[in-house]
Amino acid sequence: MEDILFRSIANTLQHFNVPSDDEAHWLDHNSAYLSQSISQFPEASRPFATTIVQGLFPRLNLFCYASLLNVHNDERLSVFHKLHNRWSNTSFTDQLPQYQSIKEVLVHIISFNPLTETLQSAAQDVMHADIYHMALRLIKVIEPETESRRQFFTIAPNIVPAREQNLIDLFQSLLIQEKLKASHSRFLNGLLKLSKKTGLFPRSLIHNDVVIVEGTSAIAGGSFGDIWRGRIVDQPVALKVMRVTVKAPQKLLQNHRREAIMWSQFNHPNVLPFYGIYCWRPHEDTEGERMALLSPWMENGNAIEYLAINPKADRAGLVLDIAQGLEYLHNFNPPFIHGDLKGNNILITSAGRACLADFGLSKLIVDSSIATASSPLCTSTTGNELFTAPEILFGELDNEDSAASNRLSTGSAVGPHNSAAERTMASDVYSFGCVCYEIFTGKPRFCEIMGPFVRMMAIRENKPYPQPPLMLSSVMWEWTNKCWATRPNKRPTIREFLTAMDSAGVVAERVPEPPQTDICSHLWDNRVNPRVRSNTFQLPPLVPPNPPEERRVSSPSSTSFDYYATTTSTSRTRVESPLSLPKSFSGVIVPHPPPPPVTLIPLLGPEHQFRDEDIIIAVMGATGTGKSTYINDLMGSTVAPVGNSIDSCTNEIQIYGCEHLMDGSRRVFIVDTPGFDRTKVDDRTTLHTIATWLERTYRKQVTLSGILYFFDIGASRVTSTGRGNMSVFKDLCGAEAFNNVIMLTIGWEDVENAPGVTRERDFKTNFLGDFLSKGGRCHRYRRVDPGGTCRNAWDVVDMFDAAKRPLLIQVEMVKHKKKFTATSAFKALLSMRRKVTRLLTGDWRS
Repeated sequence: MEDILFRSIANTLQHFNVPSDDEAHWLDHNSAYLSQSISQFPEASRPFATTIVQGLFPRLNLFCYASLLNVHNDERLSVFHKLHNRWSNTSFTDQLPQYQSIKEVLVHIISFNPLTETLQSAAQDVMHADIYHMALRLIKVIEPETESRRQFFTIAPNIVPAREQNLIDLFQSLLIQEKLKASHSRFLNGLLKLSKKTGLFPRSLIHNDVVIVEGTSAIAGGSFGDIWRGRIVDQPVALKVMRVTVKAPQKLLQNHRREAIMWSQFNHPNVLPFYGIYCWRPHEDTEGERMALLSPWMENGNAIEYLAINPKADRAGLVLDIAQGLEYLHNFNPPFIHGDLKGNNILITSAGRACLADFGLSKLIVDSSIATASSPLCTSTTGNELFTAPEILFGELDNEDSAASNRLSTGSAVGPHNSAAERTMASDVYSFGCVCYEIFTGKPRFCEIMGPFVRMMAIRENKPYPQPPLMLSSVMWEWTNKCWATRPNKRPTIREFLTAMDSAGVVAERVPEPPQTDICSHLWDNRVNPRVRSNTFQLPPLVPPNPPEERRVSSPSSTSFDYYATTTSTSRTRVESPLSLPKSFSGVIVPHPPPPPVTLIPLLGPEHQFRDEDIIIAVMGATGTGKSTYINDLMGSTVAPVGNSIDSCTNEIQIYGCEHLMDGSRRVFIVDTPGFDRTKVDDRTTLHTIATWLERTYRKQVTLSGILYFFDIGASRVTSTGRGNMSVFKDLCGAEAFNNVIMLTIGWEDVENAPGVTRERDFKTNFLGDFLSKGGRCHRYRRVDPGGTCRNAWDVVDMFDAAKRPLLIQVEMVKHKKKFTATSAFKALLSMRRKVTRLLTGDWRS
């Protein structure tokens, strides 16, 4: 196929317009575009092109097929045919759980054809069209009252949850697609239904490395959870920790699962964002873990605390913030009921803005055609009576009020889930009016009435109150009173309240903020935002390999089709775990290209701010053992100075960073430490330099992924000083951290194989016996392709697992508060120096 024809096909496939409402019409147009594209293929290729459009990604399949025909590679075409022969034997619903691996296979194949910037853009447009196509087909499968829906949501007993987990991740990925906004309610309800049945969360919501701030206790508490302070990435976070463990009753856990998934969908400056979920074991000796919901730490606290400290704050501005946040929830698709509005649940940002929090009593209003009696999505737990609407407290609504309340909620009756005692938009508006009064007075209405019976009667009769002195706007006071109307049909909508304030000229006193591309990007840290972390359908820049090698995939349980990308954006992290190849892919030959150049991170000082997901490896060893050379091998260029003299080139801690060679979303940092046996600096100073850095970073909740200790296999013998340095190093690490330590033997290129193997055996036997028995490892490092990115260097990085463990010297200096001179490593160094002194002086009695 000529290149011009490939471009023509790509241009046809690229056309994608989202229809306003007619989904069937779009599917017909999509079929026409596919037929037009197929007609441009060579006649002999059209039959196969016709079959591949039945798959999960029809346009991407055609784009991939055209790309392979364009490069005239018969072997890869044969692979592509074999893959589609196997995929064609599975239905659409059976392919859905494999969407991630199928997409990555196609992207991998496309990467072998160099693409111009225009074709890169076309590939992304093709993916967007296929996403929409997949979504519309999925919607037809989960239509209510259909057999396909029943089968789709049927979970077989004792099934491995991989299928359901992948489907949950798919729903979450579809929910963040703006072009699918009209269908969000259906995907959200599908996600909630699967999560309820399986107890699983979207993987983009899960965090594994949250550090609870040491020495703190719970800051506050609610009905089911306590608030703790912690850290994630490099910023403080709040943890809403359940008081029950994961083994506790399912009902409480189910409420939190629903709350977490709903909360994760919001994106508004006046709604507190959701960072994800963390399973925390407060004490190692306790059974089970507690689930925590993560959100930004709000130093200003809630609105009532903030106003007590800042009495001159813009109270009208806070009311408008709350109203705008509530309007966002009520206009959400589907509409969302907060259900627990009160001053304690309004938090204040560092800029003095109010945002809604704590959705524990929230209710999602669902269309009656989607909700079923077997899958209720609401709660009716009563909150604080001073903020609760009368119809919730007393359950007395006539038919007119009930119908009006339903209309305020959804515009039409919502069926069996909307009883008089359930929360609605109208009950949220009542609570909002109560919050307005609390904002201007510091206390809620009726709080001065002590007797519970008398207080309830005052609420029921809507006892009038005078206008608060600080509420200067009579219009705001008038509309606040309208929010307290006893009958729900007499209350305004939150939009009507905001319109009235705008007409009366009630505005916030703060300086307007500049417009933002992302409405919340300037407020919250997007590195931990699940809306950013879940980007399954974002194609990376495709880097064609040159030249390709071949490999045979022989272990489908542990290998996935790889694709390679160069990207500097940490916001493109794909959090979902790499999916293994389906068993039917076993034995397929796929090209394996050499790695692309790594993307370097600018030279970093010792005070660099790390993130929890970073891979941080320290390199240690005697001077001249090749630490800097290894770093340059890893980075693919000379970033660390290498000396040819007896003087050490590394005199202080230095950090070098790059993106992971095979996963551009992960960052790798190598901490280069000064070597022992330096000519101009004694070992005590060297150890003190390393210990100080380790102590300082551990206090900042930074833990190493591992340590590489370099040993030159070319040395004919180990000196007494070298033996002592190794003893100091082992006492610096401690046996508990040996699993994260690798003794890297280097210099294999300079010795013959037999002498090298003998020295390695002697080294392990005489010096590493206790180290190896307690989980330490010894690895041969052979330099390959000097001057370019060395695959062997990256293999060493990938030997470290995800579990990070503190070193003994860190535990001693931080947790046990020992001085440097009282640490085990310093004592080992002191013992070594005494032995050397005895050897030099011949005094064995001193």
